Amino acid sequence: MPYIQVIKSYPPRRWGIFGFKESGKTAFLAAMNGPILLIDAEGRSARELSMLDTEVFALSSNPMDHHDPLRIYQILRQNGAGPAKTVAVDSLTSIFSPINAESMQNAKTAKNKASVWVDKAGFFRLIQDAVSGCGVDAAFIWHRENNMNAKGEKDSHPTISDPDLEKLKRSLNAIIGLYKHNNGSRSAKVVWSRNGPSGMAFKDEEGYWKGVPEKIDAAINGYQFNQAN
Repeated sequence: MPYIQVIKSYPPRRWGIFGFKESGKTAFLAAMNGPILLIDAEGRSARELSMLDTEVFALSSNPMDHHDPLRIYQILRQNGAGPAKTVAVDSLTSIFSPINAESMQNAKTAKNKASVWVDKAGFFRLIQDAVSGCGVDAAFIWHRENNMNAKGEKDSHPTISDPDLEKLKRSLNAIIGLYKHNNGSRSAKVVWSRNGPSGMAFKDEEGYWKGVPEKIDAAINGYQFNQAN
């Protein structure tokens, strides 16, 4: 029989995860389903995860491969997720900030300025489709940073653009914000969900986000799953 029966279960975690510095983004990966196949564009995430007693596989031994959308696509298309249960990109910021800067520079001299940004959009799609195509859980991490707005007031912004975020949503079923509070505690908030409710926040009560992904699963999928059964 050439077909595989689909069993009722929670959908794979296809999550976008963002946060400010020290909000615990990399540590959150350690609480997700392991082993982790890591695209370590930060250059430090693999070591941090291994110190948290998480089984980690690196995409490549060549650090440059972790920054190259085409190489990421080629490696994942050839090898898939291997033994990993989660493929994680840590982070989209480190991959696309240099590409954005180069695109802006090239746009100054290009006759067809739109073509520069078309190339960049293609790179984004390569990573998105390659990671999602592995058929396991996926985590796309990006940063949120503080800055000053035109009025000189404190403001913050995500490090991926709104158009890129809309493209990414095609492959996501939830976006989760991670927050470190003034008292040192941390919480995770579901800021967007494809099928379930959003707006729920979960405290990191046990440390290192232990049990938090499971609570998020139950919150955004539980009602729909129970109704279907």
